[in-house]
Amino acid sequence: MRLRLTDAVIILLSVSGTAILQFLLGSAGWTPALRYGLLLACLWVVMLAAFGTRGAAVVGSGATEYRRVAHATGLAFGLATIAGVLLNWGGLRPSCSFPSPSGCWGCLPPAGSGVAG
Repeated sequence: MRLRLTDAVIILLSVSGTAILQFLLGSAGWTPALRYGLLLACLWVVMLAAFGTRGAAVVGSGATEYRRVAHATGLAFGLATIAGVLLNWGGLRPSCSFPSPSGCWGCLPPAGSGVAG
């Protein structure tokens, strides 16, 4: 349970940091930046759960855990990007550029840490 909460916090920090950066740089207003950020955060958390990234057999298993987190992250951002293209959402690109690598990295525990949730 603790790892799921930690993942959600890392994802929200990553996505909200990007929204703040977009607003400060003037590339997006608050509404689109927050809308895309919330969409990405929700989709990302759902994909992490769907891929079973925090199951007892997977946590601390090294490559299997890393692969599942990376695949869940890639699928979440891929689906968001496809939706953005199909629905002609301008401004989604900056929302996907920073959170994907930073959040994915943040959701991975150090190798050999044996972290259990």
